[in-house]
Amino acid sequence: MAQYKKGKIHVDYDSTTVYGEGTMWNDTVVQENFIFTIAGENNFYSIDSFVSYKELELKQPYKNKSRTSVSNKEYSIITDYTTNLTLPLIKTGDINWVGVYTKALRLLDSGLYKLGHYSDTGISYVNLEPIEEGTTTELSGGGSVYTPYAGIGAKEGKLIYDDYLNALLLCTGECVSASNVSGDTFWYTQWQQISFS
Repeated sequence: MAQYKKGKIHVDYDSTTVYGEGTMWNDTVVQENFIFTIAGENNFYSIDSFVSYKELELKQPYKNKSRTSVSNKEYSIITDYTTNLTLPLIKTGDINWVGVYTKALRLLDSGLYKLGHYSDTGISYVNLEPIEEGTTTELSGGGSVYTPYAGIGAKEGKLIYDDYLNALLLCTGECVSASNVSGDTFWYTQWQQISFS
């Protein structure tokens, strides 16, 4: 299921609250950053939060200058996304599938453009295995390393956002070993902090 479309919705102009009738929403189909759209309209909205089986909050207020509100209207919540870039997926029978496809292409275009125009900040981090994500470990040879991402499966070119650092990190693919102060040996992957120009 690429879209959830059960029931009808009501939303007022310039409001972030969407009310449902027969929607039976839950926290599986209504998740933060899932895309919400109204049938027959071209705007896409990011969901902020699930409130109840008949209420949700959007991150952006509803905008359609030709209407003060929308009632008893079909809608969709996109629930399927690609694994790596979280691009919205479409399936047969989806509402506004052309708009969803266009949005996915624009997100991909923007992401690829930015990736080609990044600059190295000169700050590096490493990912030690099996050190816990978001921790700092002292090394036996002196110094310490920060672990931004749990899991040694990181591949060269993987881009992650680290909440603790509030930064984007790019995996450079370098994998070497090191020992901590307890004498344990770990493999680690190099991460480079980047910024977009």
